[in-house]
Amino acid sequence: MLQYHLEEGLMTRNALSENVSGAEVLTSIILFGVIYGLLFWVWLFVLHQKISAGPQPVHPPDKTTAKGLKPPRRRVAARRDGAGGLKAMDLQTIWFILLGVLLGGYAALDGFDFGVGILHPLARTDAERRTFMNAIGPIWDGNEVWLITFGGALFAAFPMAYATAFSAMYLALMLVLAALIFRAVAIEFRSKRPSPVWRATWDWAFFGSSLMASLLFGVAAVQRRAGHAAR
Repeated sequence: MLQYHLEEGLMTRNALSENVSGAEVLTSIILFGVIYGLLFWVWLFVLHQKISAGPQPVHPPDKTTAKGLKPPRRRVAARRDGAGGLKAMDLQTIWFILLGVLLGGYAALDGFDFGVGILHPLARTDAERRTFMNAIGPIWDGNEVWLITFGGALFAAFPMAYATAFSAMYLALMLVLAALIFRAVAIEFRSKRPSPVWRATWDWAFFGSSLMASLLFGVAAVQRRAGHAAR
């Protein structure tokens, strides 16, 4: 049986960050509008180049590599039926555990992506740098879902903690958001043109955004620990 204790502190209206002024919010909205406007202009430029170049020749797939391969075996986990039931636990504890799982999953999965971005300048050739990006290409956007889910769950389950985090680290969180935006754009735009200058620009954007996001997450964690120690 689940028990949920409402103590006038778990209301989403409490997620309001009182220390963040309206001017700061308006400035953030304007800056992100400018960023997305510039990225939209870059996208239009790339689209115009693609249309001007015309369709690219399509090469038939090599069927020789598929010979001799066996389909992977499907493993079905055995189900164990137990007589025990779920012990009584309040909903705050359940949400706290879920938030820990979400944050830990994001740190492990997207942390790998950050590491690839930080090590990206060590690649010597364009083929090696392309290999670096291909290593995270299918999964990087899925890994960010862990962070989005964590933010939504924190807002719904612990609104006062959400408000406190934004009040204390508003600038850092906005910089993290900007870094994640530029990292995503760098991954998507790098191979749109064969120009070395174009690719080098997005390579350094990929490196800088990954490094900045990692450092800011570390600063937030240290600041949080320092706040607990001060109490």
